[in-house]
Amino acid sequence: EAENSVTLLLSVYPCATCDKMFATQDLLVAHQQRRHPYHRCNYCPFSCDNATAVAKHERIHTDEKLFMCQLCQTGFPQEELLSKHLRDHTTERQHKCTHCAECFRHRSSLRRHYRLQHAGDDAAVKVCPDCGKRFCLELELNRHMRTHVRYEQPPHACSQCALRFKERWHVKAHERIVHGHHLSSDEERTQGCDEVVAVKKEPPAD
Repeated sequence: EAENSVTLLLSVYPCATCDKMFATQDLLVAHQQRRHPYHRCNYCPFSCDNATAVAKHERIHTDEKLFMCQLCQTGFPQEELLSKHLRDHTTERQHKCTHCAECFRHRSSLRRHYRLQHAGDDAAVKVCPDCGKRFCLELELNRHMRTHVRYEQPPHACSQCALRFKERWHVKAHERIVHGHHLSSDEERTQGCDEVVAVKKEPPAD
């Protein structure tokens, strides 16, 4: 019993991974290297059980740039950093001024450029032909003009109610389903690509 107490007193170095106890630090280190092999960064406290991950991490310290951007020849120590950099390339300066050579990353910057540089230039002002509203950007004018088209009345009206339709055959289908309207026995329906027309049968020849 006394011997067991001495053993417990000597076991003062616990393994953080499996909670085993060791009498000396050397025994603990030997246990960790054998049972829980861990790889540590030579430059900072970072450690990992994956040697490849540690080597990849150490490139940050050594400034080793194995991943090169093919667009601007900038080097990066990690592939993830290169991927982030490439995303910046795809979003930068996409908005081009149609009146000068300036390009901008954000549409708001392009809009500000128009106000400052081309506000007095009549050619730079886009005017809606339907309502006369003025826009700095052609993109904004096009978006605005779609609102006019959206609220324009469809050309084909139902004969029974106030609904209107873009295609004539939509009207015929609506009248048949909703209002129970059918073609007479003397009429024949023929359906083209986008409409249904009623054709009166010719009387039989004598």
